[in-house]
Amino acid sequence: LLAVFSIAHAIPQVLTPPEPPTPPALPTTPAPPGGVVPDFTKASPSSSNLIQYSQDGFDVRSVVPDGWKDLGAVPETELITVTIGLKLPGLDMVKKKLGEISDPKSPEYRKFMSFDAIKALLGIRKEDVDMVLLWLKTLGLSATFDEAGYVRLTVEAGLLNKLLNTQFHNYQSVASDRVITRTLSYGIPTLLTDIISFVTPGTSFDGDFSHHIYLPRAMPKGLNKRQEALDCNKAITPTCLQQLYGIPSTRVAESNQLIAVLGINDEYANRADLEQFAKAYRS
Repeated sequence: LLAVFSIAHAIPQVLTPPEPPTPPALPTTPAPPGGVVPDFTKASPSSSNLIQYSQDGFDVRSVVPDGWKDLGAVPETELITVTIGLKLPGLDMVKKKLGEISDPKSPEYRKFMSFDAIKALLGIRKEDVDMVLLWLKTLGLSATFDEAGYVRLTVEAGLLNKLLNTQFHNYQSVASDRVITRTLSYGIPTLLTDIISFVTPGTSFDGDFSHHIYLPRAMPKGLNKRQEALDCNKAITPTCLQQLYGIPSTRVAESNQLIAVLGINDEYANRADLEQFAKAYRS
């Protein structure tokens, strides 16, 4: 932000004191329809005349899923890292466009998009981001926003419970003793239901994401690393993945091209594992 300052000028026999600097303008939060900026401090799940909470669009569980043991409520002062995903109006269009760019048979092939162009196509509105940040600010919380559509913050469990009208617990996997932080339901102010897509950690208990150790093993005898007839039931290789998912086999001309690997449900790609996989199976 730029502050404008007036500089005192010396006038014969008169000393003009400098004017105080103009304070930088505070960011404004656009008001919703009706012209009133919401007072989220009055948000209440039980009072009919105040801002209401909603669970619409979010999974609600009545019981703890099989295979998990409830260890009790998370201590109120324990810190939890939270991700709030915003709705992306143009996500389907982005998927379609990226598919065309990646398809050698498409007339749009290799017509790459800039990051700014992708952001514009996603359709994230600044006023929506501001509204979410205002909601967090009511509890004295600050957060960061990345332009892919995620608001991230670290918050004490007690405040998070209040923010989402819920109670977070720790749960232990019966199979692996892994402990995760989850809730059986949560809500957000109704004014934000058209803006927020999800909050994590949330209600998903899917999968038991234990760590795996990679043990190198020899390729089946008589099979070349790039042999097209590789039996995918015996080994999964890049060639096999190309066949299964229809990935183009055209070689990339530029060395600076990147591959994105999706990570969901607390399970993410490990760069060392990817390099080891490529070294073992890609010639």
